[in-house]
Amino acid sequence: MSLDGFVAGAGQSLQEPLGIGGEQLHEWVFPREAWRRTHGKAYAASGKDVALAGGARTAQQYLSAGLVDEMQLHVVPTLLGGGERLFDGVADLQGLVLVETVAAPNVVHLKFARQ
Repeated sequence: MSLDGFVAGAGQSLQEPLGIGGEQLHEWVFPREAWRRTHGKAYAASGKDVALAGGARTAQQYLSAGLVDEMQLHVVPTLLGGGERLFDGVADLQGLVLVETVAAPNVVHLKFARQ
């Protein structure tokens, strides 16, 4: 997610599936040693029932329905200025609290859990 709250840039298309500038949101993925050291096998074996993957609209539907017990955001220090915002239309995020922060080069990983 960008600093201004976008998970994809404006102008999404088959040629630009992440929109204009959206690829910047994933540049941290390749040098993610800090993330692997912190989460590694324990993260993969955490015993959660469902892992949600998809775009902003998918996340908004699950968040609005109160079906998200844990959420991880990866915030990248870039500004897209337009596109698809993650939390548009989501009225209640009050039950999710920050439980973990991991800073790594070019990204901050934030973990929220429902209390």
